[in-house]
Amino acid sequence: MKRKLATLILTAVLAMNTIACSATAKTSSTTVNTTNSQTTSQTTSTNSTAIDALDSANLFSKKDKEIEYDEKTSKTIKLNNESVTISEEGTYILLGTITNGQVIVDAPKEAKITLVLDSVTINNDTSAAIYVKQADKVFITLAKNSINTLSNKSEFVAIDDNNIDGVIFSKDDLTLNGQGKLIINANYGNGIVSKDDLVITSGDYEITAANHGLQGKDNVKISDGNITIKATKDAIHSENSDDTSLGYVYIGGGNLNLTSSSDAIDSSSIVQIDNGTINITADDDGIHSDGRLIINGGKINILQSNEGLEGEKVDITGGEINVISKDDGLNATSGSSTTNTQAQDNSQSSENTQKQSKKERPAPPQGGQMPNSSNSPKPPQDGQMPNSSNRPEPPQDGQMPNSSNRPEPPQDGQMPPHMGGGMDEVQENAYINITGGTITIKAGGDGVDSNGNITVSGGTTYVYGPTNDGNGSLDYNGAATISSGTFITAGSSGMAQNFGNDSTQGSILLNLSSSKNEGTKVTVTNSSGKAILTFTPQTKYNSLLISSPDIKQGEQYTITAGDETQTIEMTSNIYSSNERHR
Repeated sequence: MKRKLATLILTAVLAMNTIACSATAKTSSTTVNTTNSQTTSQTTSTNSTAIDALDSANLFSKKDKEIEYDEKTSKTIKLNNESVTISEEGTYILLGTITNGQVIVDAPKEAKITLVLDSVTINNDTSAAIYVKQADKVFITLAKNSINTLSNKSEFVAIDDNNIDGVIFSKDDLTLNGQGKLIINANYGNGIVSKDDLVITSGDYEITAANHGLQGKDNVKISDGNITIKATKDAIHSENSDDTSLGYVYIGGGNLNLTSSSDAIDSSSIVQIDNGTINITADDDGIHSDGRLIINGGKINILQSNEGLEGEKVDITGGEINVISKDDGLNATSGSSTTNTQAQDNSQSSENTQKQSKKERPAPPQGGQMPNSSNSPKPPQDGQMPNSSNRPEPPQDGQMPNSSNRPEPPQDGQMPPHMGGGMDEVQENAYINITGGTITIKAGGDGVDSNGNITVSGGTTYVYGPTNDGNGSLDYNGAATISSGTFITAGSSGMAQNFGNDSTQGSILLNLSSSKNEGTKVTVTNSSGKAILTFTPQTKYNSLLISSPDIKQGEQYTITAGDETQTIEMTSNIYSSNERHR
């Protein structure tokens, strides 16, 4: 998080007025091999118990996943440039084309209706191509090997009292599945909208939207499917101001490629990800929840974002997560969320959502323009972070502050006195809890940042950055403790923090005498000369935070970074040099 100039000045003053700390340091210089190597650790805790806030076993019905249908008992409708209204329960197979019209479902409230799209093309210049006005639930099934295209062209024109703002618009529960492909071109408004549940369990989808790609008022639930979305606002959006238990997003599988000019995934209550592969290129947050953000599994690659992962309560129990962010990589904040819903020019959505967090977010591109996907970075391969040539530039041209202007680090294990609380407000409800998974973050702002507390009891976390002294690799307003797992950071020293004294696992915060270039390997050896950790930072750095089960109180460790070596003795679980304390 950003700091005031006064904080930086105070930190510098305290760094020059040091007192004895609970460890001693010896500094020497030597030359080591700086060729790139794979990060290795002797002991890593990555297994933990998943958190199921949404009762995932009961989120999908058997019918949601049913893609078979009986052609003999189904009714076949051949579309021929005229609108069609379906008013009775049943299964309807749709074939043909409507150049300017729609399929309307207006049935009894208890009716369950299945629409089988078998190579249809439906365009409506001024309304939805498929409009579910009333039913209990509608299932849209994509026929095997079929390619279906739905679109609109211009401003929405009201046809009844409902504010239709999507190419598919449903007032009731909507499920999409099948073995075919659905292409949606929303030149105005949203791609697919449900005012109740929006469920996808199978099928291939390519959605281009001038507003949100998928929007469900009660929820958006995805169990499988191949989904590509390019949206001028959020790629996936769920928001319910009437019931705070709703407005959630669940992803339990599938392959998602999301490009958005706002958030890629946005929820007003809960985002829970249990499985799947998600590639994200976002101009704002990669994944945002106003409430809880839970990641139990899957592979998440945030290739571009302002803030990577953000929620009030963040729990990570598993999965592989790679984040590149201009600002914070992983952020917990109790920032309020306000929603203004009003009638607007139909060239945009009827919904205007303004989120207020601890920092002002940059506004997404105006004019309903789609982001240019040709410039989007490619997903990383084999768990590697994306090529640095495609990364957003960090603040201030990525330059480290001139070391000659920094206060000299304390000598002989000295450290500044505790500064106490009050520097930043502690948000009691905000927390980050990491119990498992593998997380790699490259951040222009804070790496892992909580306005409340941070707890680490497992997993493997690497944070690279920031390179400016106004942010820190680890940043918290409350307390931070570590009891297990591997947690490593390499970044700037100006706002560096270590875990707190209540930690039961050893943790070393070490500031270096000079900046090291990206790719300068770091090796940690024990008193026997055995390398217990080796990693290669993906950014320039002059401060290291290293915690693993191999670091124990009473032992001596040697840390080598490029041509610099420091040997430290762990007289307590926490060793810190020149830390900004709370």
